[in-house]
Amino acid sequence: MEAHHLIPMKKQNDYQNSIDVDGNIICLCPTCHRKIHVGNNNKKELIKLLYN
Repeated sequence: MEAHHLIPMKKQNDYQNSIDVDGNIICLCPTCHRKIHVGNNNKKELIKLLYN
């Protein structure tokens, strides 16, 4: 399992509170984690599914 931030840490400056919290971190298998970072197909759909 690999940890992934739903709201990327590069967006921290857009928030007053830390986004490096349990509620912003999900566990993914390595394959799904790679799909989110480098995949072009359905990346937005996968992120929406995980967020919901």
